[in-house]
Amino acid sequence: MRRYISLLLALIFFVSGCASSSSSGTSQSPTKQPPTPRPTATPVPTATPKLPASSIAGLQLPPGFQISVYAPDLDTPRFMTIGPNGVLLVANRGSNAVVAFMPASSPTQAAKSLTLVSGLHDPTSLDMHGGYLYIGEGSSIARVQLGNDLQAGPIERIITGLPDGGQHATRTVLIGPDNHIYVSIGSDCNVCQESNPYRAAVWVYNLDGSHGRLYAKGLRNAVGMQINPWNKQIWVTNNGRDLMGENTQSQRPYRI
Repeated sequence: MRRYISLLLALIFFVSGCASSSSSGTSQSPTKQPPTPRPTATPVPTATPKLPASSIAGLQLPPGFQISVYAPDLDTPRFMTIGPNGVLLVANRGSNAVVAFMPASSPTQAAKSLTLVSGLHDPTSLDMHGGYLYIGEGSSIARVQLGNDLQAGPIERIITGLPDGGQHATRTVLIGPDNHIYVSIGSDCNVCQESNPYRAAVWVYNLDGSHGRLYAKGLRNAVGMQINPWNKQIWVTNNGRDLMGENTQSQRPYRI
């Protein structure tokens, strides 16, 4: 999708939402994978040009805000989260890896990068919880142990068999305030009557990946999921139909 807006959820919690839930589902067993290679450090280029907002199509910054390049040369970066010791973690989808960025003396530039996890399948979303980094892949949810030394443990695919491909091929993972795993799966098409019961929905699992059941449906593609820090409710950004023109906004936030 062209609209990667999950990080804006914290700014829109005042918008009222709606919910839909029901139950049913499946169970999954953890799948142990070979140990993850040790991370290797790569210096980040020092040039961090200031970019006028007008140079980025469709971007409008509030008065007083600036934008600059924090970490260049990534390959289709998607979701970000904060890892141990405040390190920025990025799902680098194009290289099937998770990359960490060490802060430099300047808050607008990373000093170096580390590839923490490689050999993933279409990684999109990330969430840290209880010493584990949870990763949303194309057809599974994986996790690795990740401590303060940034040495990732072996990959465990604790939820497998999710529908793969289609128009919405990414899977968003979130650990909810109830210590359950929430997984968003978009519809298979742009505008259609979805026939796959797993799609256009949010599913919930136990923290070990077992006992999957339907949590919310009727969501075309809830790419962004986040917890409201004030009341601990889960909010999503639902991407509406495509090809409606720039003046027709079909993206909406929902509380589920």
